[in-house]
Amino acid sequence: MGKSILTVNFVNPDDTGERRVDNERYIEAAEDIILDDTEKIRKEKLQKAKWQLQADIIDLGLAEYVEVLDQKEYLLVRLNEQVLFESGSAEILEEGKNTLNVLGKSLSLLDNEIMVIGHTDTIPINTPLFPSNWELSTKRATNVVLYMVRTLGLDPTKLTPAGNGEFRPIGDNKTVEGRQKNRRIEMMILKN
Repeated sequence: MGKSILTVNFVNPDDTGERRVDNERYIEAAEDIILDDTEKIRKEKLQKAKWQLQADIIDLGLAEYVEVLDQKEYLLVRLNEQVLFESGSAEILEEGKNTLNVLGKSLSLLDNEIMVIGHTDTIPINTPLFPSNWELSTKRATNVVLYMVRTLGLDPTKLTPAGNGEFRPIGDNKTVEGRQKNRRIEMMILKN
């Protein structure tokens, strides 16, 4: 795609009637044009990534377990626990690695910051490795980030892992189906 530069001279008469070029105003206008174009390109890249992620999820046969939600401030990729992990474990399954490999190709094209957030249900876990659901959710998110950085080559300065434990449910923890929905990894791709 070619680039064009628009040249505009802002001329302001001074007290004597002489005309002088207002370079400061010219520079501000040019910077605004560049910022507008940069933002437009960023939005287009995010839209293309969204479409590709949705297509990849369908191609992988995971539409039942992975969803892409377009929110005002971010694009959210929500992966059900069973796509990536065994129950009570933070080790990524081989099938989960394959899923991350495919999704990572689209994510690698973005300059946006991505928060990877782990969530659990309310069933307590109390193991030497994970004394609480907070530790489990945080370790899962960290392992996903480490995999995306070490294996897929994503920029570590754009990734942040976080764990919410059982404290941000999207389903009813009193039902098996609700608990299953709550055990998830979310990739929050920030729009700004």
